[in-house]
Amino acid sequence: MQALDANPQSIPYGETYMALKMGVVDGQENPPSNIVEMKFYEAQKFLSIVDYQIHPDPFLVNLKWYQSLPDDLKAIFNKTAKEAMEWSDTNWLASEATYMETLRKNMTVNSVTPENRAKFVAKVKPVWDGYVKDGTFTEAEIQSALKAGK
Repeated sequence: MQALDANPQSIPYGETYMALKMGVVDGQENPPSNIVEMKFYEAQKFLSIVDYQIHPDPFLVNLKWYQSLPDDLKAIFNKTAKEAMEWSDTNWLASEATYMETLRKNMTVNSVTPENRAKFVAKVKPVWDGYVKDGTFTEAEIQSALKAGK
């Protein structure tokens, strides 16, 4: 957020509604599901759709356990895990569309223009470079994510 010249404030999640209502902060960053479930739309007039991230449901298991599986069970596990993640992603995105209907009824919702999105991407590029520099991600992983997001 600092790369975008914002002044981020750490607010405990359970206090976000009142922080918005009282003007302690003038915005928050959450997926539509969180905004609806926490009723942030009651305390916030505007929502800008930037589409810079997705909140998937990760599928995690203990690596030691996974490595202990015989190859035939690993293959079954891998196939089933991929199917489960695809099902989850599909259903999660559908639910987000439903949440957006609620938000559009209760807030002024705007989307970032392609021109401003390009500016957004340019401003956060140094953040990506920092992730590559510190070893969090490789440039190839970032490019793969960008390609998948199109």
